[in-house]
Amino acid sequence: MARRDSSRGSRGSRRGSGWFYALVGVVFVYFGYCFYNQQVYLNGVNEKYQAAEQCLAAAQKINEGLREEKAGLEDLRRVEKVAREQLNMVRSGEMPYILPHGSR
Repeated sequence: MARRDSSRGSRGSRRGSGWFYALVGVVFVYFGYCFYNQQVYLNGVNEKYQAAEQCLAAAQKINEGLREEKAGLEDLRRVEKVAREQLNMVRSGEMPYILPHGSR
């Protein structure tokens, strides 16, 4: 009789351990699914971050160029040079001399 009791006890523990392993398997699958979704989300965030970094670098480059242009506009000699060369302006009392096309 002792054998039957011990065999029943081992069957019951095997049956219980089967449910335990199934439950552990389901938990692992669930955590794997959650991990995968988080990785996909983080990859999307990383791509957006990289795009934002590129936009920031471009904006900083434009900003630096505008700062240099502003600094150049504060120099009166440079402003006068641009006015004379590009806008054909002259000082009061000066006589403008215009060259014909093609000769320079």
